[in-house]
Amino acid sequence: VNSYDFDASIQIVEELALDQKPDLPISIDKIEPYKQVSADYGDQIMQINALINQQELLQIRDVNNEIIEINSDSVIIPQSFAILNNLKVGDLLRFKYDEKTYAYKITNINNQYLGKTLIISTDRLDDLGIESTTNRFYLKSSHEFNDALKDVLIKDEMIESVDSKANVIKQSNEMLSMLNQVILIILIASFALTSTVIYNLASINIVEREREIATLRVLGYTHREVKRLINTENYVLLSLGSLFGVPVGMFLSQWISHMVTTKEFYMPDVIEVNGLIFAVSIAFVITFITNLILEVKIRRIQLVESLKAVE
Repeated sequence: VNSYDFDASIQIVEELALDQKPDLPISIDKIEPYKQVSADYGDQIMQINALINQQELLQIRDVNNEIIEINSDSVIIPQSFAILNNLKVGDLLRFKYDEKTYAYKITNINNQYLGKTLIISTDRLDDLGIESTTNRFYLKSSHEFNDALKDVLIKDEMIESVDSKANVIKQSNEMLSMLNQVILIILIASFALTSTVIYNLASINIVEREREIATLRVLGYTHREVKRLINTENYVLLSLGSLFGVPVGMFLSQWISHMVTTKEFYMPDVIEVNGLIFAVSIAFVITFITNLILEVKIRRIQLVESLKAVE
């Protein structure tokens, strides 16, 4: 969102030269042209987006979220496209347009993980044999861009379509909302499964060792000492489980990321250290709560009956 400084993108009926500006029915502060064409990259369809030099209304950012300046030599590809096709800065990008093959040196990689859009300068249009005309523009209004201004643009006979920044943000938020709901369901299911497993293992451990616990009590161990012994054992088992479980979880996470990755979308397999710490901390919190619940079960162990029980 912070890369979008425009209020709307419009498409007009007629093509204009890149240095011409359409006569719009609203007051604008700035308007910048761009041109889109399709090209072939192997068996993939690649979108070429030509922007003017020193573009301001649409800011392209690199993987470090720094703004990439558009100049005559700019050849920018998305991060997802670079990873899926094993490309890096300095490599030659070979593609076919209008039955002719072109090779451009990649100058930058942006921070997008979706789509196959090649961004170049409009100065390269002549090299590709593409007319330096366009019917697409980004614009920034002199006033707050609302539905009323959008309706004014749509009703103009010269304008074919209007897409506002607010609409782009809304669509993005809807997609993220759906994804967040799926992630939330997975987290809740994981929490429930983890709680059930830890509780059942700790509970079974106490039930199967009632005779041992009773023996310790008879030998002089207080209830607090027995409880501390059981709790410590649970924490040690959890620590060992985390030690072996975290690498397995990282492997499974990366495997799933690669499995859902397509030519259109790349899911990063980056695992944050904070996420691992949070997951392990949740497991320890669940174990702590489980120990509090099972304290009642330890207190209810009948010493005489447990010692008489046949192993």
